[in-house]
Amino acid sequence: MKRFKLSLGCCGLLLAFPRASLAKISLDVGAYRESLAQSQMVAKRGLWSGVGRIRLDVPVGPVAFEPSLALCTPRPLDSEGTRLAFTALTGLDFAFPLSSWLRLRVGPGVELSLAVSEERAVVLRNGESSSVFYSPGGSAFSLRFLVEAGLEFPLGEGYSLGVDFFVSELFAERTRRLHTLGYLGMSL
Repeated sequence: MKRFKLSLGCCGLLLAFPRASLAKISLDVGAYRESLAQSQMVAKRGLWSGVGRIRLDVPVGPVAFEPSLALCTPRPLDSEGTRLAFTALTGLDFAFPLSSWLRLRVGPGVELSLAVSEERAVVLRNGESSSVFYSPGGSAFSLRFLVEAGLEFPLGEGYSLGVDFFVSELFAERTRRLHTLGYLGMSL
């Protein structure tokens, strides 16, 4: 009975918002860059990572609601490659057409990060002899709330080019971080 009520409720929403059934799905591919402040803590090759994002474009009057999920390729956090970071981004954006060739996208988001390191022994010289030091292994999970703003330029039927900016810890001046995402979007 509960499933029937849920199905009836979903059908009622589609009838109440007939344009919602005209939703488009987009696939964005591009590059994600960590903030400059964090770049001092990571390996030079770990600043950029590839990204794939799926976006749903639901027209709601003159604007569009665009929930999205992005997955970044794992990136090294040290020069030896023994620490890796896995990142996923979610967004609940609204897109506003500013002109026929430009859209503004704004909204909240969440960044999920998982850092994984392998345990290892490092032998360092200690005067005349050497000593063994151990780097711990394990994983750490973090969750950050973001504010997102982006510009999207339609290139033609089904394609777009865009840039998004993510700000974490917006009201904390000392720990605020700015991340960027550049992408080529394709309608599916």
